[in-house]
Formats: sequence, C-alpha cells, structure tokens
Amino acid sequence: MNNTIVGVVALAIMGIGMIIAGIKNTQEAAQQEKLPPKERKKKEPPKSQTQGWLSNFAFGGTSDMDLRRMGQTRINLGIFFLVIALIVAYVFIIR
Repeated sequence: MNNTIVGVVALAIMGIGMIIAGIKNTQEAAQQEKLPPKERKKKEPPKSQTQGWLSNFAFGGTSDMDLRRMGQTRINLGIFFLVIALIVAYVFIIR
C-alpha cells in the first residue's frame, strides 16, 4: 500500500476522532450548565506542569479550559485534519 494513502487515512481518522471528542465535550458542558453550581464537577489540576502537555496539545485542550471551549477547539482541529487529508488526497492520489 502506498505511504500517501496510509497518511491520508490516518489524518482522516484523527480528524473524525477529534470531531467526535469535541461533540462529547460540548454535550457534557451543556449538561453541567443545567446543574446547580454546588453540584458541578471541577476538573482536577495535573500533578505536575510537564505531565500530559503533549497529549493536551495534540488533543486540543489544557487543564484549565472549560469544557465548551475545549470541545470547540477539538472540533476545529478535527476539521483542520480532515481538510488537510482531503487536500493531500486530491494532490497526490487523485491527480
């Protein structure tokens, strides 16, 4: 199999996964807004500043972001990955 095809498929899968994760985050944020302020869950800060920085960067979020903004960021990154995958597929595979 061609390496370009593998790269396009990987980018497309990452993009779809990011969009699904973003939708889940925005749904959780909507559910949390319905709860009274005392029952809302607060995210725990990371154990150290260097722990998980790469995964947070790769998946579009930080530890102090609210869920709605993190969901929107993940959706935008997913769309970006899908657009790049489509451009690469058009330029290298279809042409």
